Amino acid sequence: MPSSKARSGGVGGRSCHHDKCEMGDGEVSFSKGILMSSVSGIIRTKRTHGCLVHRKMALSWRVCIALLVLWALICARTCSAQQDLLYYSVKENQPVGTFVGSLQDDTSFGSPFTTLNPSAEFMIESDTGIITTGAVLDRETAPDQEFVIIVFAGEMFTALVVTIRLNDTNDNNPIFSQDNRTFEVTEAVQPYMTKINGVTATDADEGINGIQGYRIVGGNIDNTFDLDVRVRETGVYMDIVVNKTLDRETISMYTLIIEAYDGGDPRLTANTTVNIKVTDVNDNSPVFTLTSFTATINESAPVNTTVLQVTASDEDEGLNGEVVFNLQRDDGFFRIDPASGIVYLNKVLNYEDAQAHDFLVIAQDKAEPPMSSQPAYVSIMVININEKPPSLEVLFLPDGGASQVSEAAVADTTLARISVTDPDDGVLTNVSMTITGGAGQFDLQKNSNQVYFLIVATTASSFDREEVASYDISIRATDHGSPPQHAEENLTIAVTDVNDNPPIFDLPLYHATIIEASEPGTPVKQVHATDADEGVNAQIIYRISPEGTDYSDWFEINPMSGLVTTLQKVDREETGSVFLTVIASDEGEISLSSSVIINITITDVNDNQPVFFPGSYNASILEEQEIPYCFLQVRKHFFYLGCFISLFNF
Repeated sequence: MPSSKARSGGVGGRSCHHDKCEMGDGEVSFSKGILMSSVSGIIRTKRTHGCLVHRKMALSWRVCIALLVLWALICARTCSAQQDLLYYSVKENQPVGTFVGSLQDDTSFGSPFTTLNPSAEFMIESDTGIITTGAVLDRETAPDQEFVIIVFAGEMFTALVVTIRLNDTNDNNPIFSQDNRTFEVTEAVQPYMTKINGVTATDADEGINGIQGYRIVGGNIDNTFDLDVRVRETGVYMDIVVNKTLDRETISMYTLIIEAYDGGDPRLTANTTVNIKVTDVNDNSPVFTLTSFTATINESAPVNTTVLQVTASDEDEGLNGEVVFNLQRDDGFFRIDPASGIVYLNKVLNYEDAQAHDFLVIAQDKAEPPMSSQPAYVSIMVININEKPPSLEVLFLPDGGASQVSEAAVADTTLARISVTDPDDGVLTNVSMTITGGAGQFDLQKNSNQVYFLIVATTASSFDREEVASYDISIRATDHGSPPQHAEENLTIAVTDVNDNPPIFDLPLYHATIIEASEPGTPVKQVHATDADEGVNAQIIYRISPEGTDYSDWFEINPMSGLVTTLQKVDREETGSVFLTVIASDEGEISLSSSVIINITITDVNDNQPVFFPGSYNASILEEQEIPYCFLQVRKHFFYLGCFISLFNF
């Protein structure tokens, strides 16, 4: 009968041949009559001829075949058979020939030892029963080796069921199912409320050599993520936990390096890359690259001319980040391409109507609902084209006055205000002004770009209307366009009169004869004077001066026509001639006048008897006096009438 002695065998090996033996993580019962096996913690019993086997692990198919053969032998030989269950253990990865155990030492049986299921992994010496490794063994490939050794003893034999267990060494790194995985997480997730699972590693080793945990060893910016590690009977698992608020616009992708580690010595690890793509939510409004945009355009530009392009960006992505543009508060002269932001001319411009066009542009994303930007200000300046000439307006002073200059005007006297306008406006209104003609008597004085004054030139000579009654001048305004355009005003400036000339009679002396018997109102003489001035300054009034003669009251003069007539009867016997002074005066504010004498001879009519005075005369004469010889003169009324008595030969 076999003994129940047990020995340790092999490097780190162990054998058991007792009623009960501790073996690593299982229990073994050794008895007779009943064979019991435990598979995955479930105890099963099987009756064999007098053997009781209690084990945790199921027998391999080769052991089963050996037992069937043994059973057949036992049945064929009507004898009492005994089965022993023997365990050995050895570390995996040991070199070939490593000692496992000795059947001769660990049992009471003697040689020879014969196995019914030979294995290349182990070798058994038949005469000593020493078991050694036949190959470098890997526990992860074949965790247990079971084989039956039959020992013959006379008419009896014993079946030894030998189980060799390979003890684990830390010879396997943890393995992730994928070296690189990508997950998507929306940036709107709440911290600590979102977990990412599906990243798990396995380790072919067991126990302490199996996976003990996980950790993040790289890429965890600002500790945004953490690991929730869970230990279960089936393994060690983990979830990636979002620790902080995500912002795709700041970090759109996290590349985490996660390490799985075992508990071996030395510790073995494995890494996997987990890409966490932060998906977008529409949490950003579009933003313009500039708060304001400016451009210039010629007023002659055709419709659809490209004016400028506005640009905006949205930090979101996809439809959340696609921007479209539209105009606000515009006047219809411009339009914008919604996709590109290019602003085009929409209607014909006119600088004279509007020198600038201002409006707003709004950028909006394509999300639902969309988000809009703050408006950007757009100012488009219209460039004036020299399409129209300047215009001149001459206003003589005082307002509404005639184009004239007083002949008494002095240098620098302002005559007119000249307004210059240019429909083109802008720089084109900086016109150049010139004056020609006028014999150098006139000049222009600049007051501003739009206002000039026409003045009497500093170097002008005195005006004399009686010499030059008017001047012709030309005033030209030329703009600075290309080509330049001009406006011209042609003026005739009349020299207005001042009363600087007295009336002048046609003759220096007038003679007239009148019969003394003429009735009152009889025309005597008409005088005429002219005045080089004009207007009232040339209107002449005639009058008789009372001075210079005692007989002016005999006559009167028509003040307008200058006709002298008798006012009363004249008397030749009182005076035979009258020197009448006639004055011609103009009607200027300061009247000027001149005078002329009319020598009026009064002819006699026989209206008186002769009267000698004295009444008698005495005279003497020599007898030989030559003749003719005046020897007596008589007087009438003290007037010498001449000699009328002559001495004659008798």
